[in-house]
Amino acid sequence: MANELEILTENDAGNGWVDVVPGKVSTGYQAQNTTIQAGYLGMDRSFIEVVNDEIIARISGPIDDNGTLFSIKSDITLTPPPIIGIYYIRVIAGNSWNKRSLEISPDVPSFNSAKNALYDASGHRVLNWKIQNYGSESLLFKIDPLEMTFSMGLSSEYPTGFTKWEDILPFLWSFKTQNDRTINSIGWAKALAMDLSTMNLICAETLHNHSNIVTVLNGLGPSVVSSFSFNKDIGDICVDSLSNNLIFSERTDKIYNKDEYNSSNIHICNGISNSINQTISFPNKDIVGVFVQNSTGNLVTMDRKAGEVNIHNGLSDSILQIYSANGIVGSSSMCEDISTGKIVMGANGLTIIDPSDGAIRIIGVQNLGAGIYINPQNGQLISSTYQTISINGPF
Repeated sequence: MANELEILTENDAGNGWVDVVPGKVSTGYQAQNTTIQAGYLGMDRSFIEVVNDEIIARISGPIDDNGTLFSIKSDITLTPPPIIGIYYIRVIAGNSWNKRSLEISPDVPSFNSAKNALYDASGHRVLNWKIQNYGSESLLFKIDPLEMTFSMGLSSEYPTGFTKWEDILPFLWSFKTQNDRTINSIGWAKALAMDLSTMNLICAETLHNHSNIVTVLNGLGPSVVSSFSFNKDIGDICVDSLSNNLIFSERTDKIYNKDEYNSSNIHICNGISNSINQTISFPNKDIVGVFVQNSTGNLVTMDRKAGEVNIHNGLSDSILQIYSANGIVGSSSMCEDISTGKIVMGANGLTIIDPSDGAIRIIGVQNLGAGIYINPQNGQLISSTYQTISINGPF
C-alpha cells in the first residue's frame, strides 16, 4: 500500500509540477500560474468512507500537499490501530518525487493559516477527516479545518454522509425541543435526576458563588416541591432507585482558570435531602457524570480527567469495568436509559455506550445542554441549560 496519490501534471523537465518561470513565454503566464496556485491552496477534495468497519479512501481529489496537487488514483484501505481513540489521515512521501501515500496517524494536526490547511507537527498534510475508533467499530467525521479548536477537544464536524447542516436537521428531529420550562432565575441548571417513587424531576444548579442548590420539582415542573443547598461544586446528580437516596459527585481542587478539577468525591445522602450519610473519595479523578444502574445497583462514573466511564462494584470505588471514551467525555452529565441499560452521555452531542458489547456510538451532534435524563415512563429526553429545562422528543 503505497504511491496511491499521483501528481496531476509535470513540467517539461519531468521533475516538478510547473516551472516557476515558464520557458519562452511572457511573464503574463507566470502571473497566471501564481493566481491559479492561490486558488487551490489548501484544497482537499478527497472522499473517504467506512465500509464494513474499514476506512476506504476512494479515487478522488485533488489534494494540495505543500503547494502541489495530487489525486488518489486507486482505492486505499486504511486500518486504524486496535487502540480506542481519535485518528487522522495524513499524506506521506511516496517512492518518488511525484508520488504520495496515505496513512492513519494519532498525531493531532493544527491549522496552518499560510497553507490554508491542516498540518501536523512533522509537516505532513492532514486531510479533513477524523476517525473515532471504538475498537469494535469506527465512525468517520468530516471536519472544517478553519474552525477546529484542538486545545478544547472540539471541532466543527458532522457525520459522513451529510454535506451541509440543512441535511442534518431531519437526522436530529427526534431531539427537537417540544416544551421549555423555566425553573429558576439565579443559577445554571447543570444536572438532572428523577425520584422514581414520585416521578419528580430533580435539578442541580450552580450559583454565582460556586455553591449549589438542588431543586425538587413537582413532576416535571415548573412548580417546586422543595429545595436545599450544598456548599460544594456538584458535577452530576442521580437517585439510587434501590434506596431512594440522592447521590452526587463533588469536583474538588479546581485547576485555576479552567473547568477542570484534580479530584472528586461521591456523596450518598439520606433520602432526597442535603444530609450526607457516606462519602467516597476519588483522588486524581474529575467526575462529571454519575448514576446508579437500575438493574445492578452499581455506581457508574464518568471521569473527565482520564476520559473514562467506569462501572463500579456496588456503591464503592472498586471498578469492575472501564470504557475508554477519550475525546468524547466533556463537561456534560450522563444517565441510564433504564429500558435498555445503555449509558447515555450528553457530550459531543449525544453519545451512547452499550455495556453488553462495549460499543460506543455518537447519534447526535447538537449541544443538548449540561444535564440530561431519560424519562423511563415515555422515553422523553430531558435536558437542561442555563435557567431552562427542555422536554425533548422520545429518545
